[in-house]
Amino acid sequence: MVDNRPGALGTIGSLAAARSPADGYTLVYAGADSHSVAAQVLKKAPYDTRKDFVAVAPLGYFPLGLAVLATNAAQTLEQFLTMAKDAKQPLTFGSWGQGSTGHITMAAFMQATKINMLHVPYSGTAPLIQAQRSGEIDCSINGLTTLEPHLRAGTLRLLAITATERIAQFPNVPTMRELGIDINMGPWIGIFGPAALPADIVNRLHDAIDAALREPQTVEQTKKLMMVTDHMSQPAYQNFFLKEYDRWGAYIRTAKITLD
Repeated sequence: MVDNRPGALGTIGSLAAARSPADGYTLVYAGADSHSVAAQVLKKAPYDTRKDFVAVAPLGYFPLGLAVLATNAAQTLEQFLTMAKDAKQPLTFGSWGQGSTGHITMAAFMQATKINMLHVPYSGTAPLIQAQRSGEIDCSINGLTTLEPHLRAGTLRLLAITATERIAQFPNVPTMRELGIDINMGPWIGIFGPAALPADIVNRLHDAIDAALREPQTVEQTKKLMMVTDHMSQPAYQNFFLKEYDRWGAYIRTAKITLD
């Protein structure tokens, strides 16, 4: 049964899972927003993800794309960076919310490329796309599944993606890493449980989830969603989560991003 409790960077549902009995029957669909970002941008975070949860099994991550209007003069990311550096007034970028992984990814992008742009947050991906199509902002960072119909329609142009390698749907679009920018993945997702979850239950859940991800129909569906799946042992995933917490935290502190 799915109990959908959205809001506050995913902390509402995550807090409910953290407080649930540690019997393996209540888990949380976790992500970078709820488990790497929230505790570090919220002034009054409701939990400490490193102490209150155990990382059960990875699902993967959704690469993000840096997009501009199709009428933009920049045909490549290199050209866009030149425009940003030469602009008399800072160019603008949009994200789906203040303190979101999109916002923080762009902060990391600006740090890596030594450019300055003005952040314009929107309340979700739909208004972000609408604003970009109307010319309110110069570029946006967004999920590829959100961008895809607008890219296919020819209204937006994709300059680069945050993935370890190019993806089949957009084989001519380079990764940021190819271009010398060390941002190689989008917001991660996985399954977490309360910290007190017994090890034997954690291991059984991990193995079942990993097996489900390897099913042919699941593999096909994740490819359609442009989701990059991850397979790793539970201890490796716990270590991955802790490193991701530190990585996102470094971006947040450098950009001085906070939320009330």
